[in-house]
Amino acid sequence: MCRITHEQLEMLAQERDDPCISLFVPLDRDALRDDRNRLRLQGVLEQAEQELALRGFPPGGLDRLIAPVREILTSAAFWGERGCGLAVFASPQGTWAHSLRARLPQLVVVGARFHLKPLLSILADSDDIREKAIDRIEQWMGTDRASGDLRQIVPAACNSRIDTLVVSGDVAAWGTFDRTDEKIALRRAAREPGDEDLLNIAAIESLLSGATVRVVDREDVPGVTLAAAVFRYPRTGPDAPGSPRPD
Repeated sequence: MCRITHEQLEMLAQERDDPCISLFVPLDRDALRDDRNRLRLQGVLEQAEQELALRGFPPGGLDRLIAPVREILTSAAFWGERGCGLAVFASPQGTWAHSLRARLPQLVVVGARFHLKPLLSILADSDDIREKAIDRIEQWMGTDRASGDLRQIVPAACNSRIDTLVVSGDVAAWGTFDRTDEKIALRRAAREPGDEDLLNIAAIESLLSGATVRVVDREDVPGVTLAAAVFRYPRTGPDAPGSPRPD
């Protein structure tokens, strides 16, 4: 088990072999509380199994997918090197476990891609760099170069049109995104099986296209919104690579 790096994050961001399981577990570092840690780990695995079953994943395939995760979590190496938290990612292509220096909230997400938004906050740069990203967006907000609307941000991210993106790290926007017609459905009630955090989609796609991506508290996102972005060129401009980026 290793600590996450920017290179590993980008590798995980490229994974698209459905289903992708993302597990985040806060851990007590006191060895006397290992039983509590084991119960947490067992709980997230059971939740992942339930979500896979609700999505119609066959039992045999489910066992093959979960078995490597169980093997990692029962290894002596895991219990000897654990940090404040654990992130485990599993797909038909493989299983990756990372020790976290931060104690993130417990979370299980099963979707078409890994849920990586919590890791972006851990790997974030200095407060000064985050402030520069926020200032950049505020500079362009109110023009056709910026938006705080997820209906515009998510499709733009999937088409490599984001220059700078700031998303809320303490709130999720559960729903679905149809790549065919580029429409999003934002869940107003409880999260449903198959839902993804639309902020995670925007963050991953923007990261892969080389955009500046920062995760902040909701209150720090420019505007009364969950995400804000500066586009590489106006929304009404030509949708082609090589269009000018904002100064």
